[in-house]
Amino acid sequence: MTHSKIIPTFQELYNELLKTDPVVLLSVNEPALKFVFSECFELTRYAQYVCGATSNIASCCQTQVTKLLQMILPKLAAGLQKQNSFEECDESFEKSFANMLVRNLVAECSVGFVNYE
Repeated sequence: MTHSKIIPTFQELYNELLKTDPVVLLSVNEPALKFVFSECFELTRYAQYVCGATSNIASCCQTQVTKLLQMILPKLAAGLQKQNSFEECDESFEKSFANMLVRNLVAECSVGFVNYE
């Protein structure tokens, strides 16, 4: 897929992340985002036992999960926006990345290794 074709898709995802009701995202029976085709959703859907367990937990903890999604979705949209450079990011987003420290590189490098000592 070329850059000229993928940018409109990212823009659509960006808009949907900002506008989608978090409660809709708790559904495991149909796509929550409009640009996801039903056929793709069904082909990539997890097994029923996974979807059922997820649905039970989501309905049990709906208030907490919805609050969390309300906080996360705008941040995901901002990250997508920044990553794909299709719009300017706000200043608070820039500052949050500028102040981020990365201290776990050694741990990241060892992921997958097994110590048999």
